[in-house]
Order: sequence, then structure tokens, then C-alpha cells
Amino acid sequence: MTLFAGVYSFKPEGNIGNDIIQLLKSSLSRRAGEFDVYSNHTFAIVKYDCKAFGVPGFAESGTSVAALAGEPYLSEVDGLEYSRYSDLLTISEQLMQGNLEVLRSCRGVYSVCIYDKNKNSLVLATDKLGERPIYYFIDDDYLFFSSRLGALEKVDLIPKKLNLSAFIEEPVFGVPLGNNTYYCDIKLLRDGQYLQCSQDQKKLSSYFRWDQIAPHNRSSEDLLQHSFDAFKAAVSCRIKEKKEVFACLSGGMDSRSVVSILNSFGKKITAFNFSRAGEQDEAYAAQYAEAIGINYIATRRPPKNWTWGSTISDALDNVRGDVKDRINHLRLVFTGDGGSVGVGHVYMNDELISLIKQKRIDEALRFFLKRRGYPRKIFRKEIFSALAEVPFDSLKREFDDIEGPDTGRKFYLFLLRNDQRRHLHQFFEDIDLNGVELLLPFYDSRLLETIVSAPAEGFIGHRFYHDWLRFFPPDYQAVPWQTYHGHLPCPVPHDSNFIDQWSLNKKEKFKPGGASMRQWLNIIFARNFPGEIMRRSIIGAAFILYYLRIEDYAYIFGFFNKFQKYYAKCSEYRIDCNKHRI
Repeated sequence: MTLFAGVYSFKPEGNIGNDIIQLLKSSLSRRAGEFDVYSNHTFAIVKYDCKAFGVPGFAESGTSVAALAGEPYLSEVDGLEYSRYSDLLTISEQLMQGNLEVLRSCRGVYSVCIYDKNKNSLVLATDKLGERPIYYFIDDDYLFFSSRLGALEKVDLIPKKLNLSAFIEEPVFGVPLGNNTYYCDIKLLRDGQYLQCSQDQKKLSSYFRWDQIAPHNRSSEDLLQHSFDAFKAAVSCRIKEKKEVFACLSGGMDSRSVVSILNSFGKKITAFNFSRAGEQDEAYAAQYAEAIGINYIATRRPPKNWTWGSTISDALDNVRGDVKDRINHLRLVFTGDGGSVGVGHVYMNDELISLIKQKRIDEALRFFLKRRGYPRKIFRKEIFSALAEVPFDSLKREFDDIEGPDTGRKFYLFLLRNDQRRHLHQFFEDIDLNGVELLLPFYDSRLLETIVSAPAEGFIGHRFYHDWLRFFPPDYQAVPWQTYHGHLPCPVPHDSNFIDQWSLNKKEKFKPGGASMRQWLNIIFARNFPGEIMRRSIIGAAFILYYLRIEDYAYIFGFFNKFQKYYAKCSEYRIDCNKHRI
């Protein structure tokens, strides 16, 4: 696992002191560990590594400094041990020569920083999907950048203006859109973007665009075979030389797809499941693990204050000793994350595609927003009026940014470039605490390029996915799997005594672990309550109704808690700060 943070001064004389370097080190990781540091009068970088990959993600020579987060998978494995370090050296050499093709050749999830000592120039780049984040602030004097948003929060030279649009976008879409963050002046590199800086240049551009992928002319059968081969290769290159692996295994299709391929390669698998009691998710995972004969560990996730990173980390820490003795890559875990959007096309349906195909774009976008919202009533009337059209305007802006004649595929690209791209950003934000790296075959760019080359209609409702199963080992369909409501049902007979996770979420109202009456009174009547933005009376009334178990307003409290956390760090707020500085 690698995180990096740094600063570049546009002042020729430079003034980067040890105090800035120490600040970056202390804010980059909240755990003790080893740091690599390089600095001169105009540039400094710190890199933290807990050695999950077992090989360095930092390189310094007489001409360059290079830092890497994640794994690019630039080099072909072909049965040999994959070299992350060699990838870093190749990327560094090529970018210093101005060759962006090296980035287009990478299939993995990564971000990179390359500094040319001779030219005093810097390149920051993310993978084609932008899954491995780089946050940055830039003005006339400085560029600050980091793998963690939290590291930039500590820098006093960066103004902290609260971005209200990002807080509205997050509950509506699941993530802030585009390059938005919670702060107006801190931005996020997008999918396939790079930022190039020197003493006389600030250039933000794209080395890869998803909407430039040419439509394919394959038959349906060839598309299925080609995409399966790409997926199988995506799993294979992430295995490298491993004989035993860890994997997450739910009761759904995505993690099963990964585990099925791992098992077909003859790997010894230890699979984790983190479901609640009585779910289809746990029952089907256990049945599948038994059917293919792999080691299976069911761990109940905590009822409150849990994250995927900490839950997976705890499970790894508790693996029995004989498994630990055999496996020396304890902090690497395969997951099926990304399959539901990438291949299953969730959040899209035939009605949405029909409206888009008829060029009724605004109607289609509002149809998509129909069941998505945010707690509007807690805002003061004048603030709500200013925010009312933020969801539609943000969605329209992102949709219009995508080129190409296939309007149905454009909406998929909106989801890919936003929901999919930022789905794991909170996991990476806390990676310094859990020290776990995920191996993510469904984020493999060569697989996704194959999907993007085909029309979206055939993928809706997991239709393509179900046809795809013919190419997997027969044991895939030995037991049933959990399916999304409204999508193709599982063809394998199943036990109706188990409840699916979505129905269980609806059933579980008034979840344990909420704030006490005293805690909420302290919050509502606190001096730093955002009274110029929110209505204290509405939030107070919502808490009373929740406390008396009359109405489940837990979503309001989650929203308010996060909002107040960032509000306390800011000197002012802005309704819309989408305009970029460069």
C-alpha cells in the first residue's frame, strides 16, 4: 500500500521548508510507518508504505523521483513474477520523454507522481478510470497534492471553502460528481487525466477518454468470448505467482465470478463473508464455498461504525496461524467490487434507455433522478432555493461532457466516470489505517474497454451477465445467487426462507448505535451549528421523532454529521464552485 503527498513551488527561488515536509508526513498517515522523502527548494514529496505489495512504490535516481500508488499492470506477466517496481521505472522514463502512450498501456488501478530533476517539472496522473485518487490544490504560488483528502485539510496555505454542491450530489448520486470535493479549492484528478507543471506551465489534460473507444463489429458470441477472456486475464495478472489467495465472497454474482476463476486456476482460496444473520448473501456464499471446496470464514460485520477496510483488516488479523504461515501476502484481497456497474449495468433500465434514444435527454435525466434525493427540508429556504436544481444541473453537465453518437452508452459512461470511479475513494482515504490493498479485476481497463465498445441495451438487467455465465466453470451454477430486484432472476432453484440484503435494509428500521438524547442536544445547540445554512428546529424535531421510534430519520443524522464535520473546518461556503482554476 502506498500513499504520497507533495508540494511544488512556482516561485523560482522556492521556499519549501522542513515544516511543510513534516506536516505532509504527519497528515498523510495516521499510523507510524516508514516514509520515503525527497525535497529540494521547489519540490518535496513524502511517500508512506505499509508494504502490502511487498515491493517498493518509490524510486529516486540522479535525474528523477517517482512515486506509485496501486499497481499499473503495464508489463505482461506470462507466468513470470510481476514487477510493480519495473512498471514504475518504465512509466517514469517514458513520461520524462513526454510519451503518454505508456499510461494508455496500463490496465490496473494506480496513480503516479513523476518529477524530473533536470527540468524541474512534475507530472501527476491517475489510471484510466481515476479509481486511485489524487487530490490537488493549485494557485499562482503552489501546487499541493495528495492520495488522501485529509492530508490537504491540514495545510493552512489552502483556503477551506465549503462546497455545498458536493454535499447535495453525494446523497443523490452516491458520490460528488466530476472533480468536485467538499472544498471548493481542492479538486480531484478525473479518469485518464494528468496534471503537468513546470516553472512556466500548468497543464491539465486527458491521455485517455472512454468516449473515444470505437464501437465493435463483433457478433454477440464473439463479444461474450472476448469479454470473458479479458476478465480471465484481469484475474490472472493480479494473481502473479501466488499459490494461495484471500478473496471476499458474497452471495451475489460479482465476487463469485472472481472466486470461480481463481478456483479454475487451481489456487487455494480463503474466502471471507461479512453478511448479517439470515441473509441470502451469507447462505449462498457458504453453499458455494462448500460446493467448490474452499476455506470459508463468515464474519458478522459490526452493527455500527464499521467500514469495509477495517472489517476486512480485522478478518485478516484473525486468520488462523497455519494460513498466515503459508501466505506471505497477508494484506492483498480479491473482491468482486465494480461488477454490478461495470458489467451488470445497475442503475439503468429499458425505460431510461428508451427516453435517451428518443433524444428526450432532459426527461430521461429527470426520470433517473425521480427516486433520488437529499434531506431538503433541513436547509433554510433561501439555501434550498439556490440548491434545488443542483442534482439536475450536475447530471446534465456530466452527461453533456461525454461525446459520441451512442446516447445509451453515454449514460453508462456517466455512471462509469462517477459512481464507479469514486466508489472506493473512501476505502483509499482510510487505507493508512487498515493497510489492506484490494485486487480488483472488474476495474481492469481492458475488460471495461471491451464492455464500452458494445451497445448498452444488451447489458440492461444483467442480461449480458447471465449469457456470460456459459463461459465460466460449471460449478458457478451449482448453487443459487442473489439478484437485484427488477433484473433477471437466478435460474437456479433457491430457498425462499432467506431474505435478500435490500429487503433486510428496509426491514431494519431504527438501527442500533445512534446518538443518545444528550449527544444530540449538544450537537443541535452547539455554537458551531451551521445556522445560516440549516434549520435547527427541523433537525431537532426529526431527532425527537426518531428517538421516539415514530419515524426513521437516520439518513438525516448521517448527512448532518458529515456536513457539520466539514463545516467546522471551513471559513466560508459556496453554492457552486465548479469553475476550475486552470
